[in-house]
Amino acid sequence: MEQIKCPKCGAIDQFYTELKANNNVARCSLCDTFIKNIPYQTEQAFYFGKYNGKKVSEVDDLGYLKWAVENTKPKPAMREAILKQISKVENLSR
Repeated sequence: MEQIKCPKCGAIDQFYTELKANNNVARCSLCDTFIKNIPYQTEQAFYFGKYNGKKVSEVDDLGYLKWAVENTKPKPAMREAILKQISKVENLSR
């Protein structure tokens, strides 16, 4: 994982996170300066349907995965995660 450095005091990896305006924000623990927005999670998860809250990598329902990628217009990262899982499930079934 990359180091997070405070632009004001130069502290490295001395930060806390908080939710602000729908963003996960890193702030310096020493001087309370905004550092940067950071991702919520690294793995994509469904936010709808019967697999709501489950990580894409945990879903083995091939029909649902194909439906989701074709009908929900997912963002590029989500689309890629679903397509990767479809490939994985298809290869396991062979």
